[in-house]
Order: sequence, then C-alpha cells, then structure tokens
Amino acid sequence: MTRKLRSEPVERFSPGRLEGEAQALRDRCYTWALTHAAELAEVYEADDFPGLEDLDDRARDLWEPLLSIALLADAEAGEGGGFAETLSSLARDLSGVRDEGDTVIPTLISALGAIVQVEERETFTPSELLKLLQAKGFEWVKSTRSLAGLLNPLGLFASMRRNGAKVRRAYVLSQAVLDDLRARYTGEEASKKEGEG
Repeated sequence: MTRKLRSEPVERFSPGRLEGEAQALRDRCYTWALTHAAELAEVYEADDFPGLEDLDDRARDLWEPLLSIALLADAEAGEGGGFAETLSSLARDLSGVRDEGDTVIPTLISALGAIVQVEERETFTPSELLKLLQAKGFEWVKSTRSLAGLLNPLGLFASMRRNGAKVRRAYVLSQAVLDDLRARYTGEEASKKEGEG
C-alpha cells in the first residue's frame, strides 16, 4: 500500500452513502430470500453439500447455509456459476487454518505445565512468565499485553498478589487449573480416566 501525496485527491468516506448502499443490498437480499425460500429450504434440508465431507460438525453448521445459497445461485447462473465450488474450497481452506490454530492452545498448556514443574512454583509475574514462555517456543509473544491476550481467553488473569511486603500482579498456575485446562483443551484428563475404567 502506497502512501498518498497531500495533493493527490482521495474519495472521502461517507457513512451516509455507505448506509444507503448497504440498505439497497440488504433489500435485494431480503427480496431474493423471500422469493426463493422454498427452494432454499429444500436445498438445505437435502443435506447434500459437495466438498464439506471432511469438515467437522461445527464447521459444517457454519458453512451449509452459505453453500445452500451458492448452490441456488449456481442453478440460476447456469454454466457461469461456480459459486458453490469456490465456497467449498474456501471452507476447506479456512477450516484447515482453524485446525492449525487449534494446536497453539494445547502447546501453550503443555508449556505452562513444564514451566510450573521446572520452576517448582505456581505464581509468576507477567514479565517472568513472558520470558519463560518465550524460552519454550513462544518467542512470537512479544509483550505482557500480548501474553494477557493469549492467557485471558483460557481464564488465566494476572491478579494482585502479596509477596512479603510487596504487592504485585501475578498469574497463579495451580495444578488444579492446569489439570482443568488439559481436560478441556487436550483431552488428557478424559483419556486418563478412560484408561482407568
């Protein structure tokens, strides 16, 4: 992206014009959906969505309504369509990206467990935990703020803790918390119980 010169004219953004264009598109979509409701329901209920076979149930639930619309659009367009094929390919690609992203959390939980075990303690300041995690392969986490962004969705928050006369923010990584995270995100706890039974 190249920076514009001050003398170079640029079309101004107009929320009012954008709203008008968006409303026109919403109206057209609404009209199309009303006139094709029966066909759309038939396609959706047929549950025959080519290209989505390898997706998990959650991904299929998200993509099937869109693919239903794409299949109807292809039928209307004739040979010039290809919307369903393009959308199926996109669904597979994006689901693959999501699956790759799913490995970060189990790796993070494993790293946190290893840190607690090696350090033989469960309380860490954000800067301590950041350095320790970076040494475990999370060098892409560059600040305590990005560390919080990684840990907060897991329910891990730095809270004020007393250490002697000092009070400072710290993460508490108790064994119970780590076991709960393992059970939720890696299935480790479930597999242990299955092996016992």
